[in-house]
Formats: sequence, C-alpha cells, structure tokens
Amino acid sequence: MELDELKKQWQQIELRIDKVEEANHRLTERLKKNKATNAKQRLTTQFGVKLLFCVISPLWMVLFASQVEVRPELYISYMVFFVIMAISMAYVWNKLRTMNYMKMSIKEALITVYDMERLYRGVGWIGIITGAPLIVFMLMEIHKLETPEVVYGAWVGLIVGAIVGLISKMRNRRLLKEMRQALEEEIGDDENSISD
Repeated sequence: MELDELKKQWQQIELRIDKVEEANHRLTERLKKNKATNAKQRLTTQFGVKLLFCVISPLWMVLFASQVEVRPELYISYMVFFVIMAISMAYVWNKLRTMNYMKMSIKEALITVYDMERLYRGVGWIGIITGAPLIVFMLMEIHKLETPEVVYGAWVGLIVGAIVGLISKMRNRRLLKEMRQALEEEIGDDENSISD
C-alpha cells in the first residue's frame, strides 16, 4: 500500500515537472517574440544613439574651441557633462545589450528591469546635476554678446532642447514600463499554467 502511494506521488511529481518544463519551453518561445524583448532592443538602440552623441560632442567642442575663444569654465563644464554622460550612457547601453532573458528566469528578468528603471532615474539626476552648470555658463556667455537675435535663439534652443529631452525621457520610461509589464504578464501566465 505504501509503495503504491509513493508511486502515485512520484507520478504526480513527474507530471508537475513535465508541466514546468513545458511552460519553460513555451515561455522561451514567447520571449523570442515578446514585447519585452522588442522594447529592450528599441531601448538599446536609443541608448546607443545617445552614447554616440555624447562621444561626438566633446570632439566637436575641441574643434570649436580651436577656432573660437571659449571661456575655460564653459569648456570644462561642457567636457565634464558630455564625458560623464558618455560614461553613464555606455554603462546603461552595455547593461541593456548584455541582458539576456533566455538565460534568466522571468523573476530575475523582472528584477533586472526594476534595476534598469532605478539606474535610468540615476542617470537622469546625473544629467541634471552636471548639465545645470553648463546651461548657466552657456547662457552667461550668450547674454554677453548683447545681440537680441542670438539671445532669443539661445532661449528658443534651450526650450526646444528641453522638450526633445522630455519626449526622449518619456519614451524611454514607456519602453521600460512595457518591458516590466510584459514580464509581469509572463509571470502570471506561467503561474496559471503550472497550477493547472
């Protein structure tokens, strides 16, 4: 009698293991086509473009400073901002690029996305802290020119740049949210299929 019960329990365990393996296989297939993977790829591309921009900008300033006299505080704040942002973007881009959902459980992937959201907020604060002095020095330099057209152009550029930056930030947050929601849906689907 006891042997029959053990066999029955063993068969139930094997059946549950088979269900888990089947769910993992289905999950792997879904992840290949999943919204989370697509959002991750788009986000990786966006951070790659930002990284490229942050790497090219200091080179442009070196070229510009060789042609026009640039005040040292403006030059230094410009270089500090873009070098720090390039390092930050490279770090985020590399984390996104090397994130492999196929080698993680869904919960691990979800934790990684939460970490990415936190990291993205931190990079935003780094940008604000290092960008504020740059903007102040640029506006001080532009106001010294006392040409209304240049001053108006600078303010318009600042406003347009802020709007473009906010749109980019909102798009990145939306993509991170899509990744998180897709992974949360996968967790819910897997828990439902395993309990069946």
